[in-house]
Amino acid sequence: MRRRAKALAVLLALFAPAAAAAPRSFAYSFPAGVPPSGRALELSLTPRLGRADGAYRVDQRTSLSFSFGPLEANAGLELWLLSDQADSRKELSPSASTRARWLATSRGGAALALQAELSLGPAEASAGLRAIGELRSSRALLLANASATRRWSSPAGGGARTELEQTLAAGIRITERVLTGLEARNDAVFAGGGLGGMALYAGPSLFLERPGPGGYWLTLSFTPQVFAVLGEERASSKEPLDIRHHERFALRLIAGFSV
Repeated sequence: MRRRAKALAVLLALFAPAAAAAPRSFAYSFPAGVPPSGRALELSLTPRLGRADGAYRVDQRTSLSFSFGPLEANAGLELWLLSDQADSRKELSPSASTRARWLATSRGGAALALQAELSLGPAEASAGLRAIGELRSSRALLLANASATRRWSSPAGGGARTELEQTLAAGIRITERVLTGLEARNDAVFAGGGLGGMALYAGPSLFLERPGPGGYWLTLSFTPQVFAVLGEERASSKEPLDIRHHERFALRLIAGFSV
């Protein structure tokens, strides 16, 4: 009985309601909470590596966020570089993207939100919707995301397809300014009436922040692929996974600054 009581006390301490929401504590899992009214500059860099033929892709995004009441809007520019050594080609493509998050409900340390996402560029366009669940305390954070995205591009870029993504992230605050945790992401692509492929990633994450006026925050994530299912076409051809969607591992660095 004493052990059970101690375990229950630890859980209650971890998930006692927290006073305020933090920024992007994980690389792929968005928070449900909306920061206090203000503006923030966000920079992200994502190298996607590990294909058998040596191809790689690097994504960079610069954006500005505005928050007011239960809403947060973010607009930015993306630039990705694709290098394919097999046919000695390199592609550099820009796009404009935006997202808007609405805090649907919040009670104590729990919150639910919806987020709309839109991207438009010369090589690809996409539109998606994301559902976000959050359980937060002064010492721990648990996030769950589920999204559906429709993408349109040329046949060489993959054509029209639907992507379903689910993420789960859990972290413990080591100090007031440092949070460490684990994040898992499952990504499935459907095209041509069937499954194009599915991949599961999981790895560590580190979040650092300096709150207050003129503050900043930094998120670093490493997620190797731990499991994958190929669609029938790729499974029969034994080709490597598509670097643009199911790379072998990915690094992501995100930095935010109050402006």
